[in-house]
Amino acid sequence: MVKKKPDDPTLIRPWPITQKGPVTTIRMPMKLTRDWEQWALLRSDVHHDSIKCNIKLQTKHLDQAVERGAVILDFGDTFDCMQGRKDPRRDPDEINPIFNKKEYYDLVLEHAVRYYTPYKNSFGLIATGNHENSVLRHSGTDLTGRLASALGCAAGKWGGWVRFMFNKGQHNSTINLRYMHSGPGGGSSPVTRGVISTNRIAVWLNDADIVFTGHDHNQWVVPIPTEGLNRTGNPIRGQTLFVKAPGYKDGWGEGKEGFEVENSGGPKPMGSIWLRFYYDWEADKVKVSAMLTDT
Repeated sequence: MVKKKPDDPTLIRPWPITQKGPVTTIRMPMKLTRDWEQWALLRSDVHHDSIKCNIKLQTKHLDQAVERGAVILDFGDTFDCMQGRKDPRRDPDEINPIFNKKEYYDLVLEHAVRYYTPYKNSFGLIATGNHENSVLRHSGTDLTGRLASALGCAAGKWGGWVRFMFNKGQHNSTINLRYMHSGPGGGSSPVTRGVISTNRIAVWLNDADIVFTGHDHNQWVVPIPTEGLNRTGNPIRGQTLFVKAPGYKDGWGEGKEGFEVENSGGPKPMGSIWLRFYYDWEADKVKVSAMLTDT
């Protein structure tokens, strides 16, 4: 694999992307070989403009995505944006000094566009979270839509679908991903870390090979085996991958003060989720595995 850097002029977005309502379709090139693979980086809760965002770790993973030829999908709270003048969550100690001006939201957006532009051909989708929705409700500006437009990628809402479509000659595979910025209840138990939501979602969700949630800054990969019947009426086994990404905001810090410390939540992980698509020769189809990013 030839490694490329974000500013490599030969790097172009190789995946045609279309949107219809809540469904984003990404057509991925593939090869019918045992060593073929395609990567995707699933992110949420980056809180890019927060003074507590681990920019170094985020940059490391974005660079790895470029090296692997991965498509980057961001599922909400790319922005923090809690330091608006009338935001009840505002904390003067947490505002980055470069944004401490009356053009606060414009400065945050401009900074994000400059930072992410070198990676723009790797981004496939940027969706909204509660932080962007709060800005939209109270200040009338769509930060997610404006960033996606600047990067030339698809813009999503709180929830939706991503269809990964693979085609090579007579070989066709589709892998469906259902995303929601947060799962049922919007929070997580300190004991289960939100894993119990996999059972709640599985009750009503059909046709999803992968289910992504974020929001509560936990991280896990939970594969759940499934059973069904094929078109000829024979039993078949399947699997749904439930994944959660924690993001890049270190709210715990030194563990001495702040919202997370005062609520005794404990330190949270940081990072994203890798998807690795590969061709299963025996099954004659594309399959997918999920793993945590390193730190």
